[in-house]
Amino acid sequence: MVQSVGQERQTTTQCINTDQRWDRFSDLPEPIIHHIFSFLEMNDIARIGAVSRRCRQMFICSPYLKFKLTCSYDGPPNLCKQFSDHVDRLLSQRNGLEIRCLCLHWACFKDNCDVDVTLIDRWVNVALSCQAQEIDLEVGLTECPFLELEEIPIFELPKCVFSSETLRVLKLDLHHKCLKEPTGAFVLLEDLTLTTMAGPDSERSLKKLISTACPSLKRLTIVNLDDVRHLSVISPSLEELTLIDLPYNLWVIDISTQGLQKLYLDLHSLFAGYLCTMKIDAPNLQDLKWKAATANNIYLSQFRFLKNANISVGISDSYVDEPTTRNRITDLLQGVCCSRTLQLNSDVLEELKLKALEDYKQHGGFHNLICHQLNAIEIELNGKGHKVGFLKNMCKVAKGLKKMTIFYSKESYNSLSEIGLHNSRLASQPFEVNLVEK
Repeated sequence: MVQSVGQERQTTTQCINTDQRWDRFSDLPEPIIHHIFSFLEMNDIARIGAVSRRCRQMFICSPYLKFKLTCSYDGPPNLCKQFSDHVDRLLSQRNGLEIRCLCLHWACFKDNCDVDVTLIDRWVNVALSCQAQEIDLEVGLTECPFLELEEIPIFELPKCVFSSETLRVLKLDLHHKCLKEPTGAFVLLEDLTLTTMAGPDSERSLKKLISTACPSLKRLTIVNLDDVRHLSVISPSLEELTLIDLPYNLWVIDISTQGLQKLYLDLHSLFAGYLCTMKIDAPNLQDLKWKAATANNIYLSQFRFLKNANISVGISDSYVDEPTTRNRITDLLQGVCCSRTLQLNSDVLEELKLKALEDYKQHGGFHNLICHQLNAIEIELNGKGHKVGFLKNMCKVAKGLKKMTIFYSKESYNSLSEIGLHNSRLASQPFEVNLVEK
């Protein structure tokens, strides 16, 4: 009996040792390994490729290629040359193997570095010949973007991108370059991201790129524009639009997209003294997130299909008088009055309260701002000055309201605990109130 137990322990130990030597990664299916590689850069994938013959094979045929280099002023010599040779060698070995994504982030800040930017066109051409679906380019440069230059450098898209039948996603970080007007069309491009684009000529190029050069565009993201006065987004196919860090001296934002469903605006950079006119014509909008200043002239179409509106507005008293600020917040809320779910930050709520006091008609004002189909609202409270009775009146007006979530600070808790919001609704109507401390 003792002998059999010992044999069993020995057998178990051998199984454990065998399990420890088992290469679990190499036995994974090829698509799963490629998916893991999609989160890694080429240096990391190369290290994995040195583990085994199977990993080496996966490294060579990986469809996700990410090359990144930042060559600083005090960096080692010939760093860009070594990087370009490395990228050139790996791409030349593809031999038609599929490339799903080519990510190339190459930024050079050395004046004496030998940067051959023409190589980028060749690398993109190789990727597209291998059926690349996504191209992510951060264009290299030799000038510091913060220095005053006589002429803004121009970036021209490689001509091969216009003839591609597989390209679906294009991301361009221009490093404060001016985008040259496109010479063709991206017939099947669905997702476009543009970052750090500069120069007045980019305004015309951007308008043509969005309105005519991308007939199948569904998602557009624009981040950190510079020296652009008029931003026009006109596209019948666009479904999602994100605008972040636009120029502080922007004059006009014109958005006209009949198919737009999601809109995210982070326009805090417009807090400067310039007045920007914003026009949004998107009758089928369903999701709106507005994080911006109110120092703008706002013209909105009625969003009758709006499901969620998140309004987080900072008040800029330095540039606009208080009555004007309240009127513009009122105009903004009237545009989203059909939303089923509404989220408001503390500044918006305070201005609404003051607006109601000015008009001496709390209920009348709410009837114009809140639609009966609103069924959930989230509110942020800061400080001690908020009147919870104001929230009770909001509950009475919004007949379909079923849930209210209040994010409160410690200073505002006492006033919340003194008044029961449930009593502002009829007992027969289900109503849920959630208090969440920030």
